[in-house]
Amino acid sequence: MVSQIEQRVLTLLRNDPDPMVPLTRIHAALVAELGPRCGTYAQLYERLRRRPDLFLLLEPLPVPWSGDAWSADVEDEYRHALREAGLDPGPRVALAAPDVELPPLPAAAHPAAPVLRTLQESLVHLWSSAADDPELQAELIEALGQAEEIRRVLQDLAASESGQTPSSPPRAAP
Repeated sequence: MVSQIEQRVLTLLRNDPDPMVPLTRIHAALVAELGPRCGTYAQLYERLRRRPDLFLLLEPLPVPWSGDAWSADVEDEYRHALREAGLDPGPRVALAAPDVELPPLPAAAHPAAPVLRTLQESLVHLWSSAADDPELQAELIEALGQAEEIRRVLQDLAASESGQTPSSPPRAAP
């Protein structure tokens, strides 16, 4: 049986133009719609983790350096800085069995956006098929991150060509 919250997450995923959505975005949408009865971020994570028949939770790769000595405040600052740069360091959620077509891309989307979305869908499918190979899953997570970065750059390019504000702040010159 699917709970009201799970049903709402399914609807959010089906209506999002991206094949995978940051858990933070899903939680924020649920909080805006349902208020505190949707539960905490951690509770939502656990709820979705317990439903592999409905949801795929794609965990980010660990940072390539040790953060063991970091205080909780430093970790929070790090995550905040990543979000400010347009990166969400948390898990992504995808449909376990995509049963519907994704909604059309915005009219202002870059011409390569449909190909990139297909690439992301394929990588998510490959990730779920590689459940018994953690090494391959890690490589696919890295590829998904690279595809996300390409999507963000193309989105910013399309926005700048149409006179809109880019999705993330410009990067400082080296």
